[in-house]
Amino acid sequence: MLIEVIKFGQRCAFPAEAIDVLQQAAVHLENNGAMPVFRECREQLFFGKGDPWKQINVLAEENSIHRFTVHQLFLIYCAEETLAYYKMAKYSEELYWDAMKDLKYKMEETYQLYGVWGVYCGPWLASFILMKCFCLGRLQFEILPSEFAYELAGHKLWVRDPVINVHIPSFGKLAYEDVLDAYSRAAKFFGHLFPDGAVWFHCETWMLYPQVNALLPNGNMKRFSDDFDVVHACVDPNQDDRYRVFMLPPHVPVSEYPEKNSLQRNLKAWLLEGNTMGVGFGLFLWKDGEVVPHG
Repeated sequence: MLIEVIKFGQRCAFPAEAIDVLQQAAVHLENNGAMPVFRECREQLFFGKGDPWKQINVLAEENSIHRFTVHQLFLIYCAEETLAYYKMAKYSEELYWDAMKDLKYKMEETYQLYGVWGVYCGPWLASFILMKCFCLGRLQFEILPSEFAYELAGHKLWVRDPVINVHIPSFGKLAYEDVLDAYSRAAKFFGHLFPDGAVWFHCETWMLYPQVNALLPNGNMKRFSDDFDVVHACVDPNQDDRYRVFMLPPHVPVSEYPEKNSLQRNLKAWLLEGNTMGVGFGLFLWKDGEVVPHG
């Protein structure tokens, strides 16, 4: 097989049904001459020679396979190249597989939301393929230029200075001790970008939107969010993150949302009042192995 679905899927603990669906789709694509398109799109992805996702979508339509499934197959196909780059950079294979597991997490999200074995966010997952985003313990991290100026404990962050951007993969509990461990790993991994030892972390999330943050019950999400000083917040109707709490597709009416826990109950009642979720942008400073308090 030119697309190593079974080997990759088993290594990342894909559900057996997902492996079967992906394998059947891969065989169909290979038998119908799709590999030259995959190779061309891989070149586009790695070397910035165009937008591979347009061609991948056309390929999916021509073969009557859902584009989410073909997106996942394309990422798996490209992942072999990524492993070679990890080895060239002298990163461990364990670090590589930790990053690749987000293909499993997002695929399971996609199946729950849309009933399709594939991924709805292929371009985002490409950041792992291109070694822009890394999984270090419980959290995922990438380097971005800061959009904000900030000062804390005598340390200044200027616009366009590097910050470690935080992502929360959708698996397991967000235990605070695991969060701190992930911050420590990220501070070491990207430490060369912060020569004075003052490491800036950034996160953009619905949990930091002040009105929603006030609805969070005491627990892991609240403890995570309390580390950040919110420097900007806005409503973004195109980025409504309700699905992250309720795991339902956008067309489902709010009145049908589940109420399985206090967050769902609080947020559903708030949304039924006509409110809209938004996003908060937060920063914190990591120094000498701990989060520096703000405010």
